[in-house]
Amino acid sequence: MPLLLIRNLRDGFLLKLSWLFLSFVFTVPTFAQTESKHIKNVPLPEEKILDVSAALESVVSLVISDSEGKAIAQGSGFLVDGSGKVVTNSHVIENAASVAIKSTEGAVYQVTGILAIDKDNDLAVLKVAGKNFKILPLADSDGVRVGDKVVAIGSPLGLEQTVSDGLISGIRDVGSSKVFQTTAAISPGSSGGVLLNAHGEVIAVTAFQLTSGQNLNFAIPVNYVKPLLTASAVVPFSPRRASLSSTNGEPPRRPAPPPTIPKYWTHLGDGSTVEVRIDGDHLYEMSDHGQHKYICDLKLQDNGWAGKCTYHITTGDGVVLSVRHCTLEAEEFITSVSPTRIEGKSQYIESGGPVQYTNEFFGFQPCPRTGTGRKQFVLIPRD
Repeated sequence: MPLLLIRNLRDGFLLKLSWLFLSFVFTVPTFAQTESKHIKNVPLPEEKILDVSAALESVVSLVISDSEGKAIAQGSGFLVDGSGKVVTNSHVIENAASVAIKSTEGAVYQVTGILAIDKDNDLAVLKVAGKNFKILPLADSDGVRVGDKVVAIGSPLGLEQTVSDGLISGIRDVGSSKVFQTTAAISPGSSGGVLLNAHGEVIAVTAFQLTSGQNLNFAIPVNYVKPLLTASAVVPFSPRRASLSSTNGEPPRRPAPPPTIPKYWTHLGDGSTVEVRIDGDHLYEMSDHGQHKYICDLKLQDNGWAGKCTYHITTGDGVVLSVRHCTLEAEEFITSVSPTRIEGKSQYIESGGPVQYTNEFFGFQPCPRTGTGRKQFVLIPRD
């Protein structure tokens, strides 16, 4: 083949390759620009932002009264149903003979009773007389993460509609449940209030704080509330004690003091030795059980002895620097006393309470704290 013909064929082939390459290079940017322009035309969804003024309309103050109509406690709550379902902490209504709520407009409504209660998670749902209440939406608290922005609303120390903001600073395990730790400030009276996310949705019920630390506040995730909202039967409040006078005008008779009882008893639960002494209307109970010491002063009531026990607890893991000494008070009620048997109920003592001792090697060493439940106990004479 002549050399000139070979060169012409080669130059023609190279020219075609050049056009194909240029066509590809300039086509790709044109496609990308068209696609980018299409994306810019897609409208972005609007994000729901917290409206604090609207949320305030659904947060209420609770006034707890005894059987004589005397106010004995105050707490917070929030509405989750237009027909009048109010969520709060169970410990807020623990001694209630009646409960009333006060709205942000100053309207007062009577609580007709309890719809549901969960003492393990310190939650209660109440029924309020009324309708067409403004309510708060509930979030999925399983989606809460450390660092999320939050707002707490409640009535600390009776200061209604108090708002504080902060972050979720931790998610802690308490037994088989979880609690949210938050920097949003709460105080006594905030119990039962609401913790909202940045979208105005309820993520938790404010519950307690550790006063021995700084800004250590805790709330119960709202997912524990949701199963309680299906309840429809209302259980009315009832006085915790008998009336001061009977129907015939005579005061109720108190039980006669028991006969002489042994001094030393055995606790059937832990096998510890308990010293019991009755002096007039008072029953004293003492125990020195290793690292667990307590003394109780109970006064004779209409149907038993009631009062408080002061516990002195020493705990640690065997390392001297981590030993901690804790003091707390718990309620106790003795229902039956005889020479051969003593029965009663004492307030639960749980782990994870206020921090009373810290060291640089082991970090926080939490003392036990009183719980909301009660446990039965039996004492029998020691051999």
